[in-house]
Amino acid sequence: MSWTRKEIAIIVTATAVGLVVVLVVGVNLAASVVKRVLPSYEAVAETSQRLTDTDMQFPEIDCTPVEWRGDITRQKRYAEGVMACLDEMWSPAVDGELRGGNLVTPHVDMRLEGDDAPILCGEGADVYGISFYCPRNQTIRIWTYDSFNELDLVRVATHEYGHHLQEAMGIESQLSSLAARENDHREVMLMTKRLEAQAECLSGVSANHILPYLAELSVQEDDINIPGEDPEDTHPSQANNRMWFNRGMQEGLSSCDTWSAPQSEIR
Repeated sequence: MSWTRKEIAIIVTATAVGLVVVLVVGVNLAASVVKRVLPSYEAVAETSQRLTDTDMQFPEIDCTPVEWRGDITRQKRYAEGVMACLDEMWSPAVDGELRGGNLVTPHVDMRLEGDDAPILCGEGADVYGISFYCPRNQTIRIWTYDSFNELDLVRVATHEYGHHLQEAMGIESQLSSLAARENDHREVMLMTKRLEAQAECLSGVSANHILPYLAELSVQEDDINIPGEDPEDTHPSQANNRMWFNRGMQEGLSSCDTWSAPQSEIR
């Protein structure tokens, strides 16, 4: 069977158009898949807003941890009591209204200054003396020391529980994926500061709800001699940290959208 030049031209043109259509559809489909699998900054912000854009009411909590004492065993029991109060406060919201998944109680790993401590969350996450949350095994490591008091513990525990909430909602894991693809070190630092600022705001919300007298005392005792930002610190300046805690305490959960806040408030 022979083809005329006109017929060949029509076939070639139709084939080319078909290939273009397939290519465009394939590119759009791939972009859609990438957008779902690899979160953007906007996706992280949207997930955060699921947590903060709500008028939900927290249940009344009668939070009575064990009597505070100076020994580490008693302090750990106190911290575990605080975690139980926080679970009671947040579980209905995260598991119900916010559909963040089942909120489990984080494990408390309490360490005394000067003690050896095993690696908890991988290399680089176990800086001596710095409390942190490990999402891998949902553990909060808290360092204690001679002058460590009830107020110190509540501030540390509620801040790290804030990271636990961020992980339950998917904020922390999305940010981790996004940061791994970001080549600009400064941008990664700024995103991490937003995560930390939000944890501090959540700390204010939590502390004010379960132990309001300690939250108020925390505001009164904050150091007024506050240095500026350290560009290499993953946390905001002390001034901004205090501002976010106060916002959470005084204005509630809706004030904790740090992802849309100006950079001046998270540096």
